[in-house]
Amino acid sequence: MNSITARSSTLTQLHRACHLTPRGKSIVALSARRSQAVGRGREEPGTSVHMRRGVTVAGLGHHSMAPAELVKRNVPATTTRKGVAGRTHAAAAAGDSEVCSKLEGTEAIVKVMPYVATSLLGAFLFGYHVGIVNGALQFLAADIGIATNTFLQGLVVSMTLAGAFLGAVVGGSMNDAYGRCRSFQLSSVPLVVGGLMCAFANTANFMIVGRLLCGLGIGLTSCVVPVYISEVAPTAVRGALGSFNQLCICVGIFAALLAGLPLANNPSWWRQMFMMSVVPAGLLGVLAAIIPESPRWLYKQGDKAGAVAAAKRLWGGYDDSDLGADEEGGGQGGDVSWPKVLSGSNLKLVSIGFFLFMLQQMTGVNAVVYFSSSVFREAGVVNDVAASAAVALVNVLATVLSGSVIDKLGRKPLMTGSLIGMAVSMLTEWRRCKAP
Repeated sequence: MNSITARSSTLTQLHRACHLTPRGKSIVALSARRSQAVGRGREEPGTSVHMRRGVTVAGLGHHSMAPAELVKRNVPATTTRKGVAGRTHAAAAAGDSEVCSKLEGTEAIVKVMPYVATSLLGAFLFGYHVGIVNGALQFLAADIGIATNTFLQGLVVSMTLAGAFLGAVVGGSMNDAYGRCRSFQLSSVPLVVGGLMCAFANTANFMIVGRLLCGLGIGLTSCVVPVYISEVAPTAVRGALGSFNQLCICVGIFAALLAGLPLANNPSWWRQMFMMSVVPAGLLGVLAAIIPESPRWLYKQGDKAGAVAAAKRLWGGYDDSDLGADEEGGGQGGDVSWPKVLSGSNLKLVSIGFFLFMLQQMTGVNAVVYFSSSVFREAGVVNDVAASAAVALVNVLATVLSGSVIDKLGRKPLMTGSLIGMAVSMLTEWRRCKAP
């Protein structure tokens, strides 16, 4: 398949090369006339200039070979608008003898989507483990003997967040040290083990440890997924593909609530719900060994040949910016220290980002995600899990809507409008509940 793709690319380039040069002369005609001129011991004026701007043959010391002969000999040809023979600094450093043109448009998106989809399993699992106790808490509490102990029920819920905190703390360092793919594999281990422990738990302690491990796993993946997507996605659609991370978290919450619908007729179904989480976790670990590593990470580690190979597998071609070769230190020493991050103008940006995330969590969204089923049950809703699933569906649809208009409306208007909307809704509900 790679051979067919390379040959097709060569034919396309030759087809373009056989058309007019900037001065309106055919490359084929110029090649033939230059050969005749050389045979007579002279060159036709302007010919060599056109030839340098035309087709360059890798590995050959002259430019007089016609494109038809190139096809017969299966010699790759590239346009030379960016450097000699289309070679880049990164390719030269890696000892690569050929630079392929990058895929564009729909073809580029289709090329990377399987790899992006694999990484998004981590985001899906984040949402799934966050939402799984929403509908299942009442039933698992009865099964493991903590139905009347609200403190232990709270620990079962919150241990996932505690584990996620620990995972987020160490996830960044692990990501830099072991790479994106190996980090996916490492994060899948606690997700699989924790999911199995929760599924077979008969005591509160066993369940709490299982939830802690699941939280550790989703905390690790939360550090890897957005970084991997941003580094492998084509530049033109990097923002759109990056928004899939949040979308898949919402889809995971929705899926967990849908999975809880049979609980009304089968109170022990919560064990199967945890078993379901093991499947995507194991799949993430297996597929992480197959997907290409981030070219930028490989280049930063000094593996230039590996970076070039990964770039070609992802995009069909590459340039220096794709590998980070144009960054300070050639992509090798771009480490940033915490004192530098927390000083000067950076401190202001970090503070704004920190408080925005904190205020977002303080809006009460976590209470809805974890306890909406309990709230609906106490409010007299017959099928509380289905009502929670409906709320989760609205969350998914709102995420799709915001992702489709964020580039048109901007980030600040969407954030401001959504926060005002939540404030008005909660104030209205508070006044309604307070009324006699």
